[in-house]
Amino acid sequence: MQVGIKINIAPVNSVLLPLICLLYFASCGQKGVQTTVEAEKDSIVDVPKSIIEEIDFQQDIRQLNMQELRLLHSFIDARHGSLLEESDLRDYWRKQTVWYDTLSRSLTIKNGNQSIVPPLSKTERQFAEWIEDMIMVQRQSNYLVSPNGRVPNVMNIANLFHYSGMIDQPLMDELAMNGFAVIPDTLPQLFQIYQQNDTLDLPNFVTSDLFLQLSHLYTSYMLQTVEEGQLIPLLTDICRLLYRASLTQADKEKKNVDAALRNAAFFAVPYSLLTNQSVKVGEEYQTKVEEELAYIAQQTDHVSALLPSKTLFPYSALQPTGHYTRSADLRRFYKALKWLQTAPFCQNNPTQHQQMQLLTVLLQSDKRLSASYRRFLQATSFLYGQPAAASLADAKADTVYVIPPPFSFDEEILNHTANLSPNSQRPFPEDIFAAYGSQTVFNPDNSLHNKWMECLTALLSPTPDENKTWRQKNSATAAASWVKLKHDMLVYGEKPEYAEFADSTHMVNDSLPPALTLGYAEPNVLFWQKLLEWMQLTESRLLQYQLMTSALQERTAQLKRYIAIVRNLAEKQAWHEQPDKDVYRFVSHIGDSIAQLSLLMIQPSVERWQWTKGSDHGVSVEEAVFERKNNGKHHIMYSAVGAQRIYMVVEINERLYLTRGGVFSYQEFIR
Repeated sequence: MQVGIKINIAPVNSVLLPLICLLYFASCGQKGVQTTVEAEKDSIVDVPKSIIEEIDFQQDIRQLNMQELRLLHSFIDARHGSLLEESDLRDYWRKQTVWYDTLSRSLTIKNGNQSIVPPLSKTERQFAEWIEDMIMVQRQSNYLVSPNGRVPNVMNIANLFHYSGMIDQPLMDELAMNGFAVIPDTLPQLFQIYQQNDTLDLPNFVTSDLFLQLSHLYTSYMLQTVEEGQLIPLLTDICRLLYRASLTQADKEKKNVDAALRNAAFFAVPYSLLTNQSVKVGEEYQTKVEEELAYIAQQTDHVSALLPSKTLFPYSALQPTGHYTRSADLRRFYKALKWLQTAPFCQNNPTQHQQMQLLTVLLQSDKRLSASYRRFLQATSFLYGQPAAASLADAKADTVYVIPPPFSFDEEILNHTANLSPNSQRPFPEDIFAAYGSQTVFNPDNSLHNKWMECLTALLSPTPDENKTWRQKNSATAAASWVKLKHDMLVYGEKPEYAEFADSTHMVNDSLPPALTLGYAEPNVLFWQKLLEWMQLTESRLLQYQLMTSALQERTAQLKRYIAIVRNLAEKQAWHEQPDKDVYRFVSHIGDSIAQLSLLMIQPSVERWQWTKGSDHGVSVEEAVFERKNNGKHHIMYSAVGAQRIYMVVEINERLYLTRGGVFSYQEFIR
């Protein structure tokens, strides 16, 4: 495809430029620019190199495409020194002429930093109206019908000239076929793509992927804040109280001394893990406690030294992952919590039956202990998932856990549906999303996990003009987010450093009216609404369970505001309404906004993302998400998530624009 306008002029001496500008301005309306349409051989997008003396107002513009008409129309104002509002047009004429920047700047400053209204001649007005009529005609063919459904007409894209050197024929073919194209990227974080767009004044396509990644960082930050500030002290206090109260019971009890000592030994294990201190439980159980702690440290499956079961205890599952590797306190908390979630009390065991009876008495007799225990269960049920078993508050159940493990609806579905066959057309977790969408008894407000799954289900809901290829992209996005939700980010080694910003040839620090860069939000209003509801639910429960801190409140409010702005933009798009210019300005700078918020949540002492280290440096993650043992064979499904760049054709103000953004990559493989 060959597009563009080519205009030629001899170079102008910069010393004479002010005088030439004055003479040129004086001649406006009488002389102008002669335009010719040519095709450059070396580029898919032709770029004018310079300018000649006059417009041929008699030329036939019916053969010009949309962007050529737009450029020609803008030049009528530009040649008078009007400061064009749209950033791509302003940047275009600054680069392609030797006079526009000086002329528009001087006239705007003279006019009180307001762009002048061009004094068009009658001929210019008539020519501009003819161009506008031709643009109206071409808008009727903004969309075409293809085998993939209704797709944008790439010949009507109004800003291809702004992507000179960035796109090639295969990418254009992909845009023509699907309306979007995805290519690999090497930047660690999605927001860095948007930072580059901001530097280059490219319009942003705000994707669900960008905000899903930001929400994952928020979840990690929120959990770390809540766990370090509230849950670790709370669980430590619960274990300490139960340990000491059990020792007191052993001194007072005559019939159930052994059961009381077993309870003291039981709670000595998580209490020692949490405090990194050794505790005394009497000679009979001291050795067992120390052996249990040694098995936990070794993280090799073994028969427990303390629990009555003779089956292997899964100590290997106590290896901290994700954000639990960031500090010693979090690592100890993870081990203690997972141990409590894996060590049951069974009614059919006489000794453990006695132990549960004694613990029930302790909870009923100590109001502070009971309140702390209830608060911890409520908070963890929301943060980690609804319990899959009974707690000490329901001592009549057959099996009881001090801290019940969370129920995984995902695992239940996969156990019945997964065939461990990688399929690029239908990602592995899609059965989960389908099941959540069909569950009439499913309560999304029960836990963070459930509410997040509601967001991902909404992401897969049909949208207007959606084609099969776009649904596959969203399916991959949902699958990638599910992997991050399931296992959080893994710990990797050092990542290579990348530059955050591209070079800019036109960044000017002055008081001129800022240029306006358009933008577009992924057109799924339901998803944005559900993501906002996820944030609102998180905030309300953190306040309800007294887990909120001032810093966490600030970050929560900031992320809520960002989501609300994008949700409102998506709604405006759906109703074909014009958003405020401030919304476009927020979208154009969204890369920096998200970078700053991400740094505040992950490493607030670091000034630039390229200086961050560890698992949060990039979006990439590779993790085992499901395993199955069958006939002596052990199969494990792995999922890998990374970053990609997306080019998307969208309609803004009845014009087609090429926008750019960031999305997840998603792959599956078996080992």
